[in-house]
Amino acid sequence: MWEAVHGPVAKGMEVDHLDGDSSNNRLDNLQLVTGSENRRLQRARNIAKFGSPSSQCKLSVAEVEAVLRTVGIVPTKVWARRYGVNSSTIRCIRKKKTWHHVDAGTTCRAKRPKRG
Repeated sequence: MWEAVHGPVAKGMEVDHLDGDSSNNRLDNLQLVTGSENRRLQRARNIAKFGSPSSQCKLSVAEVEAVLRTVGIVPTKVWARRYGVNSSTIRCIRKKKTWHHVDAGTTCRAKRPKRG
């Protein structure tokens, strides 16, 4: 709707829905904002997608729970290889920098047996 009236959206800009309802495309409900401003507004309106509903997500909730349950048992690099993600992704999950909304329940923090 925005483009029909105002022309193409400039590079780096996005159309924001003032009421947070993406189905309400009335012109008085639309504004142009930067991508980062749009994300900030989504968080403020509590409509931001995070975790598995996010289009950027590579892991499921069940996979994240498995990662959290095996702290001290399965090394970070093993999970990273298994799920095809960077080791830093697994570290961030384990430090609760990402996926902080997921609780592993009975997270096991036992030490991995020594080899040899």
